[in-house]
Amino acid sequence: QPVFEAITNSLESIKLRMERDSKFVTGKIEIQIFAEESTDGTGFFRSLTISDNGVGFDDVHFRRFNTYRDWTKGFNNRGSGRIQYVHFFDKTSVFSIFQKEDKYLEREFVVSKERTFLKENAIVKHKSCRLSSTQELLTKVDFQNLLVESETYNKLDDKELKTAIMKNFLLYFCNESRPLPKIEISYFSQRRLKSTSKIEKKDVPKPDKVEDLFVAYKRLNDDGKSLKALDRKENLKLTSFRLSKDQAIRNDLFLVSKGQRVPNSGIELGCLGKGDVINGKRFLFLVAGAYLDNADTNNRGELDIPKRNQLESGLDW
Repeated sequence: QPVFEAITNSLESIKLRMERDSKFVTGKIEIQIFAEESTDGTGFFRSLTISDNGVGFDDVHFRRFNTYRDWTKGFNNRGSGRIQYVHFFDKTSVFSIFQKEDKYLEREFVVSKERTFLKENAIVKHKSCRLSSTQELLTKVDFQNLLVESETYNKLDDKELKTAIMKNFLLYFCNESRPLPKIEISYFSQRRLKSTSKIEKKDVPKPDKVEDLFVAYKRLNDDGKSLKALDRKENLKLTSFRLSKDQAIRNDLFLVSKGQRVPNSGIELGCLGKGDVINGKRFLFLVAGAYLDNADTNNRGELDIPKRNQLESGLDW
């Protein structure tokens, strides 16, 4: 999740630069995975770096990053980045070059909840902000040392991460009207480049069907048991994909918030078995909409949607 969070920030930063500068058309995101080998030949995760050429951490974006439950940023962001970072990594270092009027500045800061770090700093330590010798905009996020050992990270290479990114951001990639950033993932072992993968437009499958879902609000009846539908409705968008068995290992249904899949939404696909194959295809259904974006919490992907057993009489759900 913290890696997806940083990629989301990169995508948004590049999108914002495109909106500000009509001449800027080539966004770039570079991801580097660094692993080391143990004496028995198995690999283990050391660090991961994500770089982009978006707008950078200017004063406004840095202030928002520092403000818990910040509501002023676009894209419905609520300041969850630093929370995700400190949950998983011992230290996250950020270096950014941004433009302020006619000047280019460099900003460096560190995010950590390590005990000795917190004795002298808050969760975020602003190291410096100075004039830059270059005019190339850049943000580089460096995740260092897992707080808890994870086989997911220890087995992570460029191919595994590409697959995970494609699954997580599939709807974002499909719906983005602007050119996709150039995304390149490199895997290093013992500081030596072992392999590289790229995410390109040709990798993004086309939706089989897109349709509106109008979901009615309901109110608890006076008996406290049954529900009655109201005229008020929310408009959600259902996007379905017909994928090969190589592209999808099972049939699935996911909610999507802010371009990302919600991993544990509690929604199940009832009309197909997980392993069913129809005419050589499996099916993926993604449900998105403003209601789901606004229901996201400070822990990205955890939606604040009331359950049926939380209904209170007189309220609409």
